[in-house]
Amino acid sequence: MTKAMATSLQIHSELQHLLPALSESEYAGLEAGILKNGCLSPLIVWNDVVVDGHHRYTICQKHGLPFETKNMSFDSIDAAKLWAWQHQEHRRNLSLYQRGEIALQFKPMIATKAKQRQQASGGDRRSEQAKSVTATSPEPVEAKETRQELADIAGVGSRTMDKVEYLSKHADDSAKQKLRKGDTTINAEYKRLKTEMNRQEREEKKQAEIAIPQDDRICLHVAPVAEASQYMEAESVDYIISDPPYPREYLHVYDDLAAFALYALKAGGSLICMVGQS
Repeated sequence: MTKAMATSLQIHSELQHLLPALSESEYAGLEAGILKNGCLSPLIVWNDVVVDGHHRYTICQKHGLPFETKNMSFDSIDAAKLWAWQHQEHRRNLSLYQRGEIALQFKPMIATKAKQRQQASGGDRRSEQAKSVTATSPEPVEAKETRQELADIAGVGSRTMDKVEYLSKHADDSAKQKLRKGDTTINAEYKRLKTEMNRQEREEKKQAEIAIPQDDRICLHVAPVAEASQYMEAESVDYIISDPPYPREYLHVYDDLAAFALYALKAGGSLICMVGQS
């Protein structure tokens, strides 16, 4: 270990902001302790870059206090970040979502290594028959490895890790803040967001314009079934294929459909109607 003065080190933003910042009270307590007892723990550095101890370094800079450093070697900035997380995770009262967010920072590095391992081992050596069995929903081995390793880093299950990643991409800032504070759970917010996005997708489909095919054999009319008879001649239809709404409040639609079928179907024609159990 070496003694250093407060102006001799560099700050890398990815390392500095890897973990959530201390609260005002936590920072004040740390500062008071250093002012009273000095900087007792050495700062971990990689060459002249701070890896662990950013708050202590800032306080020592502010007050001109000496501190010790311990130099470590890392292959990359990602490796340094992973070490910093693994040696800090138990010191912070982080929510599961925060842990998952931090783990996601390592996804590019872990995915690259997983792919390299697969290539080094000769890739996917399953038989062509085995590959074809899972062709409908294949998941590359490296993707499974990456997901599990991220879950291990975060200290959560792989399914929870999937939900964290989904929320990190789709949740708004308000929901993320609640998750970070522990005011809501990953499962609850994931379910709420999935329900909301499904509803939005259904609404978008409803609002989408209907593309009418340019085909002389097709004639498309959009109308309530009670008004459909005005668009065609009596006894001119071979088949009516219908899927009316199922809830009880729509039972009157079946009356309209029956009247339309009586008017429009040819002799021997068929009404095919999908119904629920209301």
